Amino acid sequence: MQKLASKLIPTTLVGSDPQPEWLVDKNMLLTFGPPRVRMQEVWRPNEDLLESAQEDASFVALHDQERVGIDIVTDGEVR
Repeated sequence: MQKLASKLIPTTLVGSDPQPEWLVDKNMLLTFGPPRVRMQEVWRPNEDLLESAQEDASFVALHDQERVGIDIVTDGEVR
């Protein structure tokens, strides 16, 4: 049944994935809102680890999209 449901709405591209809780303080994000890239306080990892953490989150987004068969994978805008 689940295979049939996935065929009903073919998906080629995903725009934005939710940012993982370990990467972004969602309470801070909801309080102050966009532009989140410039808001350094919204990122959970320390500045020296931030780029690596964002890279890890991008790989997770790519893997998730590949796993479900998305045709054009992106970083999910997690950065």
